[in-house]
Amino acid sequence: MINIFYIEQKSGLYYTELQSEFSNNRNFNLIENIEDADCVIFGPGFLCDESLSKNEVVDLSRISAPRCLFLNKEYKNLERKLEFIRKNRIEYVFTVHQDYQIWNELCPDSKFYKIPFAFNPNIFKDYDSEKTIDVGFTGNLFNKGVYVETDIMGENFNNVRERIFNKLHNDNLSRYNQFLGAGVYLKGEEYGKKINSSKIWICTPSAIDLVGTRFYEIMGCNTLLFCKNIDNIYDNLFEDGVHYVGFNDDLSDFEEKLTYYLNNDEERKEIASRGHLLAVSNHTWQDRVDSIYEIIKK
Repeated sequence: MINIFYIEQKSGLYYTELQSEFSNNRNFNLIENIEDADCVIFGPGFLCDESLSKNEVVDLSRISAPRCLFLNKEYKNLERKLEFIRKNRIEYVFTVHQDYQIWNELCPDSKFYKIPFAFNPNIFKDYDSEKTIDVGFTGNLFNKGVYVETDIMGENFNNVRERIFNKLHNDNLSRYNQFLGAGVYLKGEEYGKKINSSKIWICTPSAIDLVGTRFYEIMGCNTLLFCKNIDNIYDNLFEDGVHYVGFNDDLSDFEEKLTYYLNNDEERKEIASRGHLLAVSNHTWQDRVDSIYEIIKK
């Protein structure tokens, strides 16, 4: 068992679930005295948003134990975060981003590891709900304010989420029972039950092509994950036509595939079931913390 001192300065999102999993994991023991730690872990909130300016000046040289840092929101102030890692020679850096190997070269005293997002199977599960909703789609459309007035979303941003939302309102698709919410964020059990009561739930990667927690939450609820295909980003996670159904970025096949799986229950259920089994066996927060243990213990 590894004694860890865990530092987290934000709550909400997945931060609390991740810290809780470290606390409950059989391989780790959370302690209150940093001097007794075998490893010090800085949670994803440590260099996130308002915490960055406060914490990027912190000197970690007095910490003798190996340090682990969760790099978060890599699309914001990345160079400042990498400088903190270089300055403090953080031994282990965990990120969901596909560019982690490039950052290994930029921070030669650190080792970056890709640790994907995950889900909480106690909340996002098969509640055996009746599938009363045909298709669900919620969340930020990124179509106003800072998202369109700046380049915060990246140079390749073409807002597929807004285009999907508009397409679902056409005559052919609006006849289906939909649960749509532009800017609606459901939480906790309410969210899990809503997904579980849907036949299909639509999801998209982030503007910088990250596979977020919602992908795993949908599969965890035994609902068909219907998401935009992007080359390589789902590699070693899940497979199109086996665990989820993918559509093109230009939405050229969106309506055809969506209606096909709404009208072919058995095929939809088979893919959703395989996705569900994959999620609960490979993509929980416990799985991610177990992976981190294997890295640290070497």
